[in-house]
Amino acid sequence: MGSKLYVGNLSYDVTGSDLQSLFAPHGTITSAEIIADRDTGRSKGFGFVQMGSDSEAEAAIAALNGHSVGGGLEVAMAADIRIARKNAGKMGLPEVSLGVLPGTGGTQRLSRLIGKSKAIELMATGQLFDFERGKLLGLLNEIVDGSDGADFMKQVMEYARQFTAPNRASRAVGGIKRAVQTGAEIPFESALALERELFLRGHQIAPIAPSESGSPFSWERSAAFARSEASDS
Repeated sequence: MGSKLYVGNLSYDVTGSDLQSLFAPHGTITSAEIIADRDTGRSKGFGFVQMGSDSEAEAAIAALNGHSVGGGLEVAMAADIRIARKNAGKMGLPEVSLGVLPGTGGTQRLSRLIGKSKAIELMATGQLFDFERGKLLGLLNEIVDGSDGADFMKQVMEYARQFTAPNRASRAVGGIKRAVQTGAEIPFESALALERELFLRGHQIAPIAPSESGSPFSWERSAAFARSEASDS
């Protein structure tokens, strides 16, 4: 499983090659791209970096090193996990101040993350708030006190490694992401069927020994997972 990182608060002259150079010390870069304005062709100040190998279901981590407002927050909410640098900026969906509503998934993703009532309140008032409140609302998973941008990204990469081999079975992490994300959008009975399918598929790849499956202590032992497993499709 690869890690897909959202990178924001970039200089407008940063290129995809610059992103590749920035993240190269942290692992294999599958792709790096800057999101450009369709009319002007200029960078919008954010982009995506794909680390490692592609897989059927991969966890996406958004690293917020600056303001995450409007479209920036909408992109970040599309990720599975969001990590912000302490005191680096504000977040919110203030489009109502311009007489429009959030139009890049904001209304749907915010309500799914924090609940309908609170989402309506935040979007209808156009509030901007700090990362600490964002974490209390459930929009952020972690706030990291990085000394600078480079230190922040180093800590984000360390955080991301806990979900990959040899620390975790990458396919299992991907299965959890798929079960949760897809299951939330389909009827409960269908979601349970999907979970069962992914569970059985995982056992075909990495079966649990009968002597361990019923042990109350089997989950407490340390395990190491091969990186080759992460690239299976």
